[in-house]
Amino acid sequence: MGIVLYNVAMSISERHETVEVSPYINSREKRALDVTVATVAGPLAVAAVGASVAAVSAINRCSPIYRQERVTQGGGTFTMNKIRTFDTEGELLVGGVLLRRTGVDEIPQFLHVLEGDMSVVGPRALRPDLLNEVYRQLSAHQDSATVNPEIWMEMRDQVRPGITGPTQVLDITRNGCLDSRMAIVSAEQRYMQTASMREDLRILGRTPVVALMRENHTGEPES
Repeated sequence: MGIVLYNVAMSISERHETVEVSPYINSREKRALDVTVATVAGPLAVAAVGASVAAVSAINRCSPIYRQERVTQGGGTFTMNKIRTFDTEGELLVGGVLLRRTGVDEIPQFLHVLEGDMSVVGPRALRPDLLNEVYRQLSAHQDSATVNPEIWMEMRDQVRPGITGPTQVLDITRNGCLDSRMAIVSAEQRYMQTASMREDLRILGRTPVVALMRENHTGEPES
């Protein structure tokens, strides 16, 4: 596991007192939920991943597993595995929409939950460069932003990213624009402040329903 060096002028911790997240975030109850869901999903996950990997490899003739560095709790990084849905040019592969609609492309991440790098529910697992990009974008528009990017970054440092989370069950377009990112950051910050077992179960229940109903399953490629 590596350590992320954020490209900011000075340490966030030097400018703000520690911002506490919900006690539930790092509780035994949340960890028990993570392990239970990941373990129960295991047998189905193996079958789904096996079939999907074979299909992606045969139809698109490319590596079926997508590996990329993502940020986790404490500012560390880990290599996240997903089933590939985009090619190297950022175009959806054949069958990519189906994999994203059903969430099958996310299934390999259950292994990261068991390893402790991810949670079943939490803020998005972002690439280090994308995390820095969002921080810089919001900081540059601090006067018009509805969220404090420094507080958001400090709170993210205290939690594990999730396979699903508050932004996946909201109607938010992920297109990289300022308004979209402010909405996403606001939803993540609110979750980190108020997270509970009840909220996690609500998000888990809503995720497949929202995914199947959503028309746009593209978003930012492999982000």
